[in-house]
Amino acid sequence: MVIDSSKELITILSVLKFLEVPFLHMMIKLPKTGYINGETLNAKLNMKNVFGKEISEVELVLVEVVTLTAASIGTYYCKESIGTKPNEIKIKRVEKNVAKVKKPVKIAPYESCSKAFSLKIPDNLVPTSTSSPIMHVEYKLVVKIIFEGQKSVVQSEIPITIGTFPVLSNICLKGLPPINGNANTGLIRSPSVDELMKLTLEIDDDRRIPRSASVNKLDKYEEDLNARRPSIVPFAR
Repeated sequence: MVIDSSKELITILSVLKFLEVPFLHMMIKLPKTGYINGETLNAKLNMKNVFGKEISEVELVLVEVVTLTAASIGTYYCKESIGTKPNEIKIKRVEKNVAKVKKPVKIAPYESCSKAFSLKIPDNLVPTSTSSPIMHVEYKLVVKIIFEGQKSVVQSEIPITIGTFPVLSNICLKGLPPINGNANTGLIRSPSVDELMKLTLEIDDDRRIPRSASVNKLDKYEEDLNARRPSIVPFAR
């Protein structure tokens, strides 16, 4: 999965309410919503406490959400892969905290404050995947605001995408020969995709990485075929 690191600053505004009365204004700023394993998520929170209690702590949690959908007739299988009507469709949703950071933040009633947070993305997360009809793997960033005494907790959620490689990075294209003694670098998606595709990178002037052997054979076959065709001479009266 490709993660585009060139997105502009994303601003998310949350007005948290209790009994239809606003008691916290919170603005979350993220440089992007797509990350890779091992990367650092940097967030800035602007908060305005309009409640009668003091805010004591702020916690950021990265949550992995796995959703399983299956039909049951003795065994489990994809609900779209069989024509018979299943006895029951079961959906199971599992959430797991995979990373978190907590900071003490003192915001008195009717006061404002800005805080920066850094959250390290774990190195072993499964990339976001929603293509399978059986299992979806998704992630979300949960921002928890804890009021004095930890009896009152409010939170806001932001979808986060975990991918495999960032788009804007120089990655060596393994398996392709060097040109002029230099390793080929370019924009790729993942090693598994590149094994199935022959990338053509335009270098200086008009030099290119050679095409695949099958394409060259096809061109040679067409040239030989044209050479064997008889020449048509116009009939002279």
